[in-house]
Amino acid sequence: MNIIQEILKELSRALNIPADELEKSLSYPTQEKGDIATNIAIKLSKETGKPLKEIAEDIAKKAKKIDLFSEVNIINGYINFRYNYSKIIRYIEKIDENYGETKEQKEERILIEHTSANPNKAIHIGHLRNACIGDSLVKLLKMMNFKPIVENYIDDTGAQVADDIVGIKYFGFPIEKQGMKIDHYFGDEIYVKVNQEYEKNPALLEKRREILQKIETGDKEITELSDKITHSILQAQLETLEMLGINYDVIVKESDIIRYNLWKTAFEILKEKKEIKLADSGKNAGCWVYMDGNEKPLTRSDGTVLYIGKDIAHAMWKHGLIEDVFLYSKLKNQPSGESIFETNQKGERLNGRYNNVKKSINIIGSEQAINQKIVTEIIKKLSKGEKEYIYYPYELVYLSPNSMKRLGKTPEHAQTKMSGRKGLFFNADDILEDLTKIAYEGVKKRNPEINNEEAERIAKSIAISTIRYEMVKTDPNKAIVFDIDQTLRIEQGSASYLMYSLARANSILRKAGETNKREEAFDDVYLTNMDKELIKKILQFPAIIERSARQLYLPTLATYVTELSLLFNKWYETSPVIKTEEPVKSLRIMLVEKTRTTLLKAFNVLGIIGIEKM
Repeated sequence: MNIIQEILKELSRALNIPADELEKSLSYPTQEKGDIATNIAIKLSKETGKPLKEIAEDIAKKAKKIDLFSEVNIINGYINFRYNYSKIIRYIEKIDENYGETKEQKEERILIEHTSANPNKAIHIGHLRNACIGDSLVKLLKMMNFKPIVENYIDDTGAQVADDIVGIKYFGFPIEKQGMKIDHYFGDEIYVKVNQEYEKNPALLEKRREILQKIETGDKEITELSDKITHSILQAQLETLEMLGINYDVIVKESDIIRYNLWKTAFEILKEKKEIKLADSGKNAGCWVYMDGNEKPLTRSDGTVLYIGKDIAHAMWKHGLIEDVFLYSKLKNQPSGESIFETNQKGERLNGRYNNVKKSINIIGSEQAINQKIVTEIIKKLSKGEKEYIYYPYELVYLSPNSMKRLGKTPEHAQTKMSGRKGLFFNADDILEDLTKIAYEGVKKRNPEINNEEAERIAKSIAISTIRYEMVKTDPNKAIVFDIDQTLRIEQGSASYLMYSLARANSILRKAGETNKREEAFDDVYLTNMDKELIKKILQFPAIIERSARQLYLPTLATYVTELSLLFNKWYETSPVIKTEEPVKSLRIMLVEKTRTTLLKAFNVLGIIGIEKM
């Protein structure tokens, strides 16, 4: 049920203008002007040269015949419509648990790569921005009836993994530490200590180079040790992500890109298509380079591939420009009931289950913009524009002065960049634990009657929702300054406020109990302006989902759900629900139900957990 789509269909038929063109022209004016508006007359006047007044009056005349509108006015070239609420109310009544979902089957294959944390440390708050954005985009596309493939790419051959091996081989660290989660142990202790030793004695960096070379050439001892360490850390990382409700379909390991010679295959294709050349002079002499205005080396002069080369091969695999030669086996079952598969050397062929997509969305930090521009160009060229590689950048998460103090550090700046080497980061497990403790105190204070187990469950839901919402509500092109104390405040723009709004709706409905709804009388019920405003906001939801999905932009939905929550709370304060007469009572109970349904659908996309009470 999508009232905006129904309006667009009616307007399209009446005006003989494509519905998608009309959709782009829609806006939501202030209450004084109307319920919905279009600037299509202004656009048409510019395109045709006809007088704006003439075009607008013609459109308004035709629109007045549509029974969904009670009034049509022209204001400064904009055509403003007021709903016929005796008709519109029927759309509200039809809202169910599938609200906002698209029924049309989407055949286009889409792959979303997200998280992709190096398997040498625990998931930290910076990784979470990537993972939360990715998972919410997955849920958003599922609302649109796509069936996206979700990939977690694991760089298990890089320098950071080599640092952990250096710690084991040359500094005598044991493989595991009793009582400490393995991802915390390697990231918080071994990785930090090894990098401190590099600073004291840069000659030790030669040990890292030796390990990296052995990983790339497939040295048996080192690759077995690397596989053991990275497998254990990956499993621990997935445990953290599962607690946050984040799931995957497939793990693709960089070591398998090397083992299965994907770069060699990609290299031959790039040479054949003349997309790369061998530099014969200058600083890149002996390197194979891609020309993007400058020479961008894809290999070293000794022929070994650089990171961007492996990234290109990976992207070509995603889009079916390289055959799927991987073997796969099931890594584990997730709490959702779905299985994760991983590339390895012992599994089975899955015949392109996870690749050969038309579109890929790749959530990768903005520091990789130059390399990602090249990958995007190459996929477009090799596929002749038939495949679309979308680079989805995001900015860093910084630490606030208060967060620095919690780490036992003296803040020197208003915001501090996280650094794994320096130990300046928040592990996601620790954040979740701290937020849960703080939330627990608030829950018990507000609800002294509930038992400790129930308070713990609610507190953990608040903590998870807070982390996830903080990561997706901000424009991904803007940095986040994370403050562990500020995030839990029940104020406008916070996950806690949104959850409080839902808890209030649940409380109203519990008090209402079973009511004798007389829906046939709703057509004649007097609606206040606040009733109408709430109805309008609820009815915008499917259009907001479609716009968010089309633009791949989560802040649009985050802004909407905040506005809905604010409006609902304001409406409730001025509109008695339980203590009012029929049929108004039943109507308002119905509006509470539909608000709750809409909030829950938005919460699912944004990673917020709906709870009965705060």
